[in-house]
Amino acid sequence: MNTSGKIIISLGDPAGIGPEVTLKALRTLIGRKRLSPHDDSVVILGSLGKIKIPADLKKWDWIAPPHKLQHGGAVSFWAFQSALQFAAQNPAGAVVVTGPISKERWAQAGHAYQGHTDFLGKFFALKQPPTMMLANTTFRVALTTDHIPLKDVSRKLTSSLLTKTITDVADYVAQERKGKGGPLRIAVLGLNPHAGEAGLLGSEEQKVILPVIEDLNQKFNHKNLPVLLEGPISADSFFALEKKRPKTQRFSAIIAHYHDQGLIPLKLAGFSRSINITLGLPIKRVSVDHGTGFGIAGQNKADPGSMIEALLWAKAQFKR
Repeated sequence: MNTSGKIIISLGDPAGIGPEVTLKALRTLIGRKRLSPHDDSVVILGSLGKIKIPADLKKWDWIAPPHKLQHGGAVSFWAFQSALQFAAQNPAGAVVVTGPISKERWAQAGHAYQGHTDFLGKFFALKQPPTMMLANTTFRVALTTDHIPLKDVSRKLTSSLLTKTITDVADYVAQERKGKGGPLRIAVLGLNPHAGEAGLLGSEEQKVILPVIEDLNQKFNHKNLPVLLEGPISADSFFALEKKRPKTQRFSAIIAHYHDQGLIPLKLAGFSRSINITLGLPIKRVSVDHGTGFGIAGQNKADPGSMIEALLWAKAQFKR
C-alpha cells in the first residue's frame, strides 16, 4: 500500500464506540472542509461492527479484518498492528490514529499487552518504552510511567526512564516551536506529597528527580536546546495554579510520574477535547483519550470530540 500522506485509522474494538466516534468525526471534518471524501488521504482498518460503510465515504480505503477473526479483541489488535505495518513503510508520510481498545479483550484474544503504548514498544523493539503524552488546550501532560499498578511506580521511576521521558518531550516541544523563541519551560512534578518535603515524605525527589533535572538542564544548554526544566514541583496545587495563568505564561509541557497524577486534572480540564500523542517512535501516532464505552455503544450517544482533535492533529503533521 502507498501510505504517502495517509491518515491511517484503526477503529478500535468493534463492540465499543470507536466506529461511531470515527464516523462522526470524519463527517464533521468533511463538513468543515478539512477532509474530502473524494481523495485517497484516509485509510480505515478494522470492523464497524453493526454499522455499514456509509455510501458517501466509500471512496476511502476501508480494509476489513480476515473473516477468521471474530473476537473483538482479535479484530482491534489486527487493525492496530496492520496500521503500524503500513505506517512503517513510509514513516514521514503517514500518521496512525487509533480508536479505543479493551485491554481485557486483547488478553482474551491472546494479546496480553497493557495497551497501545506497551505494544508500540514491543513492535518497534524499543530499548525504553515510548512516552505517553496527553494534550488539550489547557495542559500537555507526559507520563514517566503509565499503565502499571501504583505500588510499582517508585521502583519503576529510575533516572534512565525519567531522562528518556523528559528528553522525548523536550525534543517534541522544541521541534514544534522550531526556534521561534524560548526558552520553553517544562514542569517536572514531584512523586510524593509536597514533593517529598525535603525527604521527610519520600526520597525520590532528592535521589532521582532533582538530579535528572539538573543534569538535563546542563545538557540542553550545552546542546543549545531552548528548554528549561523546573521542579520538582508539588503536584497537589500545581494544576490549579497553572490553569489560572494566561496561556502565554503556562508551561509548554508537564511531566507527571504515574497515570492518575497527570490524567485526572488533564481530563477534568477538557475530557472530550484531549488527545493521546505517543513520543519516541519512528512513526507518528495519536489516539483518543477515552475508552471503549461499551455501555453506550450503538446508542448514538458517544461524543466524537477527542477523535476530531486527533484527526486534526494528524492532518497538521503533514504541514511541518
